[in-house]
Amino acid sequence: MTKPVNVFVSYSWAHEKHTRVVDELEGLCHQRRNINLIRDKNEMQHGDLIRDFMDRLSGGEHIITIFSDDYFRSTWCMYELLAIWRKGGFNERTHALFIDVNCKLGDDKYHDDIISYWEAKEKEADGILSDKNSKNRRKLIDKSVLYRDISQALDELLDFAANRLTTPLDQLKAQHYSQILNKISPLKNGIRDFIEPDESNPLVRDEKKTARPTPKFQDKYIQVIQKHIAETLSGDAMAVCKQVLYGELNKVLVMLERDQIECNAKDIAENLITALQLGGKKCPVINKVLTNTVVMCLDKEKGGQIFEKAIPYQKNIIEKIEQILGYLVLSLVVEDDARDVSDWLNDDLHGFYFELRVRTLGGVELFIARQQERKATVTIDGHEITGKHLIFIDTNPLTWHEQVRLDEVKRIIWNIIMDDEREQLLDEDDLERLKAKINTLREIEHDPKKYCVAIKFEDGGDDSYRKICENFLMQLEIPLVRFGIKDKNMTQSSFGGIEFDLMSAIEEFLKTFNKYT
Repeated sequence: MTKPVNVFVSYSWAHEKHTRVVDELEGLCHQRRNINLIRDKNEMQHGDLIRDFMDRLSGGEHIITIFSDDYFRSTWCMYELLAIWRKGGFNERTHALFIDVNCKLGDDKYHDDIISYWEAKEKEADGILSDKNSKNRRKLIDKSVLYRDISQALDELLDFAANRLTTPLDQLKAQHYSQILNKISPLKNGIRDFIEPDESNPLVRDEKKTARPTPKFQDKYIQVIQKHIAETLSGDAMAVCKQVLYGELNKVLVMLERDQIECNAKDIAENLITALQLGGKKCPVINKVLTNTVVMCLDKEKGGQIFEKAIPYQKNIIEKIEQILGYLVLSLVVEDDARDVSDWLNDDLHGFYFELRVRTLGGVELFIARQQERKATVTIDGHEITGKHLIFIDTNPLTWHEQVRLDEVKRIIWNIIMDDEREQLLDEDDLERLKAKINTLREIEHDPKKYCVAIKFEDGGDDSYRKICENFLMQLEIPLVRFGIKDKNMTQSSFGGIEFDLMSAIEEFLKTFNKYT
């Protein structure tokens, strides 16, 4: 007899008490089918950790998800669903079953109500966490992070669940759930079909890009960032600033339940990165540590004696704080995403086009800076964070087959790079001059200036724009990044779900910082 197929079931205990659907499925699987239904009450023993079982469930070859209103309001159920989503192969591995008439995912009002429910939970947890007298801070931080992750992925998860073709529960019962159980068979390589695909297949390799890991420390590059920050903090001119930075950082480390540190450049650099990684959506390292340091050192009224001591070094402090921010934010860039822009500075840029799964211009700058192994040169343009080295073209590339539109794009690039407003058409000599200027600026290590075009283009349904972009690049020889892509297979942005929060924190910091520059 062939080996049984293992099938996990994700469900709400509260609803199972009334429906007994899981009990029915379990009986059918054991009696009539070669399926081993794995459920918590049969697998767990006294003292076992619930989360360990849930993590095991999320990696199953097949998971039956029994959706109800209770399910979408349960912390543990949503933890399971989010973990399943992050593992990849969500459509193939999950088998949806709706058992609650109150679970109206296709209704916009119900959809919004579920989202509001989790946003309120997140806000409540953040409120308790902000109380310095609250106990069990580590548990509160974990809850806050989990609620944040659920809130940020929920819209896509609900849309996906709502669009699944499902059979009414009474029909499923009458047919012994055959519509679901008939679809369950062993996968070729188990869960590895989804999380360890054959990278020799370009189609599979592209699919892998949709399953983004959460940010993690990449030891080698993190050490480079630490080294740069530590060097920036060294020297007599930064002595006053370092003392303030050290004090503000320790306040945040206490909030995050981390050990306080001594005032030396290496420890400060290491813990700035750690606190940014752990700080979550509020980005306290930027909002509290860097901002407060700038204010104390450069604001006469608020800095007092610290301001007086910093007066001889203010220009140096401004420069160094900007460098610290530029290196610090790179610690949030995910290695797999950084590979999307690998080898982009090669000898032959003809037809070179790539995509980044980020939503903001600031995100583009961070990934390009990461690949260039330089600090990010973030700046604020209106209310948007961008990079000093980016040329943003606010136009749909599908229109670039029209010569008039393409000429307009070329003039925009000319006007920015050549510092010379040009209204008329660019001839061949103009294009050669422009290409030469771009290449020269790109090669000047200490003054890279403008070097990359960025377009925000969400529609990925028509691949004809790729050829248009390639033709454009062949004429101008400049790298082009497409960003702002809406990818339904992604549960979060490339910064672990805090991309917009990070950009908001940078914006508020720069508003304060720019007052003194």
